[in-house]
Amino acid sequence: MVVQQADVVEVLRDLVKERVAAPVAEDARLEALGLDSLSVIELMMAVEERFGTRIPVEGIGADDLRDLRSLAAYALRHIN
Repeated sequence: MVVQQADVVEVLRDLVKERVAAPVAEDARLEALGLDSLSVIELMMAVEERFGTRIPVEGIGADDLRDLRSLAAYALRHIN
């Protein structure tokens, strides 16, 4: 099964909705949502569990942390 970026974005959006009491757009800045580095690690662990893969958090760069879309793109490179 090939996972699409939209699938990962949706999983991330659902996870973030559990943490914030506001609508979550895929282009919402992670810092504006109140997500810190620990939150990102927790999100990646949940994505790993959901898709049954390992996503190395030590490789996440600043460009990957802009918004849900960029974080999903990073995760997708390790899923497929």
